[in-house]
Amino acid sequence: KEPALHGISPTVRVARTLPEIEDLRTVWESWCDDPNADLDSYLAFAHSRPEFVRPHVIILYRDGRPDCMLLGRLENCRLKLKVGYKTLFELRARRIFFVRGGYLGNASEDNIRLIIQELRSCLQRGEADVAELQRGFPNPTVDRSILEQFNPFFRGHFSPAHEHRWLELPPKYEEFLKNLSRKSRHEIRRHEKKLEEDFRGRMVIRCFHEPFEVEALAQVAEQIAEKTYQRALGVGY
Repeated sequence: KEPALHGISPTVRVARTLPEIEDLRTVWESWCDDPNADLDSYLAFAHSRPEFVRPHVIILYRDGRPDCMLLGRLENCRLKLKVGYKTLFELRARRIFFVRGGYLGNASEDNIRLIIQELRSCLQRGEADVAELQRGFPNPTVDRSILEQFNPFFRGHFSPAHEHRWLELPPKYEEFLKNLSRKSRHEIRRHEKKLEEDFRGRMVIRCFHEPFEVEALAQVAEQIAEKTYQRALGVGY
């Protein structure tokens, strides 16, 4: 159910309720190719996380049809200034957080400029204290738009880079190994041998395939994650 905007081009609106998000399902799913921006994952977060306040999805229409959108949410958060593991101080804030892979549709320069312009208006209206855009856009136009529309006192200057990688797995394990460097193959074989030696007779390898197994998987993953250095940094599983 899209608004009747025929003959008006371009128009920007913000979806701020979950029913509005459901109305966007068809176009959202047809454009999305990043699991971080999956609609059902977005809704699961909305229903399960206490920091979630409401959706904040910016949609741009041309001739009454969605041409692009930026997937975000309004949430309560704590902004921390940390040195290593130590938190020097933290502030409570309302943040518009945009998900990785959350720019969907036509990534033209004009579209991105209008999306950033709407975000600036939202902040000026006091809808949030801060917006986080560091998860990336599909082209560098966003950097120019932010420089044009936000003066230096309102921009982040030390945002960390978040590198994500993926691998297309071949059908067979031997093919996977063949595509690795000699050093990587050696390390994998070394770890395999060490596991067999240290846990002989006690090692079980299990694959989780079914939805009913998710709870058991989550419990096992949490047992591992709570012992990692990432957990001390506030991240991890």
